[in-house]
This record gives sequence, C-alpha cells and structure tokens, in this order.
Amino acid sequence: MAHNFKHIIRFVIGLLALSFFISCSANPDTLDDGPTIEAIVPNEASSAAVSPDTPDNDPALEAIVTSEASSAAAFIPFTTIAQAAALGDQPGKPQYVVVTGPEQWEKLSGLLHEEVIAAGVEAEQKRGDLIIVGYAGLKNSSGYALSIDLISQEGTELKVILSESEPGGEAIVEPATSLPYHIVLLPEGSFQASNQITVTFLDSQGTVLSQQSITRP
Repeated sequence: MAHNFKHIIRFVIGLLALSFFISCSANPDTLDDGPTIEAIVPNEASSAAVSPDTPDNDPALEAIVTSEASSAAAFIPFTTIAQAAALGDQPGKPQYVVVTGPEQWEKLSGLLHEEVIAAGVEAEQKRGDLIIVGYAGLKNSSGYALSIDLISQEGTELKVILSESEPGGEAIVEPATSLPYHIVLLPEGSFQASNQITVTFLDSQGTVLSQQSITRP
C-alpha cells in the first residue's frame, strides 16, 4: 500500500511539473530571465581628460597642454616653494628667473622683491636642483595672482607656462599695490640633466615672455 502511495505522489508531481512547463511556454513573460549583464559604457563627462593645473579650464592653456602632450615633450613635476603677492611697488618690472645655485640669490637683489629672495634662500637649494621664479611685477591692488601651471621638457629645452589672474568685479581688494610671484623647485632627477639648458617662459596664450640659456654647475 505504501509502495503504491509513493507512485501516486510521483505521478501527481510529474503532472504538476508538466502543467507548469506548458503554461510558461504559452506565456514567456512569466519566465524569470534572471539578472542581465549590461555593457559598461564610460560617461563622456567623467572620462574626459583633465589637464594638469589648468586654471578654470582655460581653453588656451588646455590647447598648449594638448600640444605638449602630443609632442615628444615630457611633463616635469615640480614643488611650490612659495606663491603669494608681496606688498609694495618695487621692483615693479616682471621677471622670469632660473636659479641654478643658492649663491645666485644675492645677485637678484634689486630685480626681485626681498620677500621672494628670502623664500628662495629658505628653500635650501641642493646642488643639481633648479628653482624657477615667475614674478608678475607691479599691480595696482591686491587680488592679483601669478601661477606656474606647467613645465615640460623636450630635448634640452624646458618650457614654463604661466598664467595671471586678476580680482573679479565683486572681489574685495586692498588699495595697496602688490607684486604677485610663484617660486617652484625642480629637484635633480625630475628633469633630463644637461650642462646647457634653454628655458622658455610662455603665457597661457603661447606668447614667449622670456627665453634664456643657462649653464648648470
């Protein structure tokens, strides 16, 4: 009796399974396809290349960065020693300086504000290091800034890209004159060493501000 009962149970289960299969075949929407794997498509906005140190997405500066990246030039890492705006009005002329050794700072008196020279001396430059100074010259109020945005090297030429910013229309500024500057350090080994190096300073529009040939000690 028990043996026959087991056969009856199996028969009923078989009929239920067959009925379910026929029902699902007639209505495919009742089938659970399970989880689907979707292709991961990068977001164009999030995957856009970000240029190093391009202030406010300056189109002209971004064009320079793109041009340098597509050439044989290599981007050179640098460290900011000081970036500020000294108060005063002298020396009032823009200067672009490459310092190859600590003994040079004394010779720059009269060309750079004493605050700039003091910051450079305190950096304790080591033999083989380069220190690059951008000095914007006299501005008629506070709120101005100078920035070294990019340094690249191709062969024995270093290109230093700078940009200036001025206070916006709603900015609160002091009436005192100011002298914006940016000092950066290129440690030995961060650039391709050569006894003779040409350093070209350019603004964000690609205009050459200064070009100088230096001899490394």
